[in-house]
Amino acid sequence: MSIIRREQPRDFPEIHQVNVRAFGREQEALIVDKLRKNCNSILSLVALTDGKVVGHILFSPAVIGCKHGRLVGTGLAPLAVLP
Repeated sequence: MSIIRREQPRDFPEIHQVNVRAFGREQEALIVDKLRKNCNSILSLVALTDGKVVGHILFSPAVIGCKHGRLVGTGLAPLAVLP
C-alpha cells in the first residue's frame, strides 16, 4: 500500500538516498539537507510503499527579482523517485 505524508525526522536518511539514487549524484540530496536546515517555510512530502520512502518532493520559499520589485512564491525542487 502506498501513502503520501509530510516528512518526519526518521525519514531523513531514506530521503537522502532517494535523491542520490534518483539523480545519480549527491548534489540534490545535499541541497535538500541544507534547505531543511536553513528554511523556516518548507513543505517536504514523502511517498511510502510498504513503509519505505520511494519518493520525495520539496517545496521551499522562492524570491525572484523583477523589474517592478520582487515576486515571492514557492519553488518546487527537487522531485525524486527511486529508479
